[in-house]
Amino acid sequence: MIPSDIAEELTLRFSEASKECDRSLRVVMTHQSLGEVKVLGKLVADFMGHSYLNILKPIWAAHPELEPIEMKAPYKPPVAELAPESREALQAFLAAARSSIELAKQHIPEDEQKSLFAYGGMDEVVKATEAIADFLANPRFRDS
Repeated sequence: MIPSDIAEELTLRFSEASKECDRSLRVVMTHQSLGEVKVLGKLVADFMGHSYLNILKPIWAAHPELEPIEMKAPYKPPVAELAPESREALQAFLAAARSSIELAKQHIPEDEQKSLFAYGGMDEVVKATEAIADFLANPRFRDS
């Protein structure tokens, strides 16, 4: 069994490491590409999950007085909610995209759009725009 003082120190240090891990991910999110953020996000989740399941949970089982109160509460899945700044940015994008789409539709006849625009044409752009509008109305962590 781990001595109480060592268990307490391990709990403190892994808690601090987890906070720093989360903080570092947030910094990377603002400075790196989406691909890098996705890779690091998985690595951060691995660290957090493994340190909890492999280290902290056994320590807390042996020393329940060290387990934080919030860890004793039943798990509640997170609710996807956009920050006001994110909502504002998406609304500005949607206004710009819809204005661009309307201008194109007003000045380029539909039959010409199909021959003028490549691949899926205007329809794909409209669908992508509306998918983002749906995300704004219904934020989520994953698409089904």
